[in-house]
Amino acid sequence: MATYEFLCRRDGVIALRLPGGQAPASIACPTCEDPARRLFGVPQVQRGDSRSRRVIAATEASASEPAVVSAPLGRRRSPTRRPTADPRTAMLPSP
Repeated sequence: MATYEFLCRRDGVIALRLPGGQAPASIACPTCEDPARRLFGVPQVQRGDSRSRRVIAATEASASEPAVVSAPLGRRRSPTRRPTADPRTAMLPSP
């Protein structure tokens, strides 16, 4: 069942639950019997709790924007680095 909304000029918005795809273009208002035309709006979809949305967003972002790391997990960088004269090897990790 889907919720469809209709607009009556006198009584405002009328919400009806009908089978999907079964809503007519207009109905008679249940209160005043004037024609009420169907409104088209955003579907009322449940989005879940905020934690689930964050996990889904992070998963989707990791597909196109992977996190950049400076070292493998579990290893710390040494606080002191020995400078080298050769710029080609300056950024290589030390053994």
